[in-house]
Amino acid sequence: MRRRAAVLAFALLSIGACTSPYLPYETEVSESTGGPILWIEPVEDARVFARAGASGPNMSVDGNPADAALTRRVVGRRVSTIGESTGTNVVLPPGQTVAGEVERALVSALREAGWDARSAAVGGGVAPDDAPRIAPRLERLWLWRRRSSPDATIAYQARLTMWESTGLPAGPREYEINQSVTAGAADPTLWRRALRRALEKLSASVAEGLGPPQQPSFDRLGV
Repeated sequence: MRRRAAVLAFALLSIGACTSPYLPYETEVSESTGGPILWIEPVEDARVFARAGASGPNMSVDGNPADAALTRRVVGRRVSTIGESTGTNVVLPPGQTVAGEVERALVSALREAGWDARSAAVGGGVAPDDAPRIAPRLERLWLWRRRSSPDATIAYQARLTMWESTGLPAGPREYEINQSVTAGAADPTLWRRALRRALEKLSASVAEGLGPPQQPSFDRLGV
């Protein structure tokens, strides 16, 4: 019994020693090339979490799922080989939030689509009264490792709803992705690559749904 306890303690220490407490990541934002101004309201992080123990795509955290100081930075959870109830949260460094990275990704994608996309955090200033505004709400963004894959595979899901904040929406438009990234088991960049891919795919789908600035039809947003 004493030997089993020692083995378990060593395994848990190994998990902590082999994983960084933070996932170093920051979204690069493309420069604006002009075009009509599109104002992005602060992204609302509306994700709902559960306590650690649930597996796979369930958004479970090691800690208090009602602690916003934790959940606004968490993007996934590394589950150990001991069981689903052990592992470490995958969180952004202090000072960064998931909503903030989503906002930066949206600004970048919409600028690449031809808009002069801005927000209070990216670009700054005050939105012109006649500028269209969009209000994103993040329903889901989660990364997890697929155990069934022979290689190291990080799956990711993201869902965002969006509407024009100054109009009378008929209903929010929803954007959702569900994909994965695979690499060699020893690739230390896999989690960062998966997060970057998730943000790029999600923001690109929003830019495609909104359309180019030559045809600024918010009908595509469902309003």
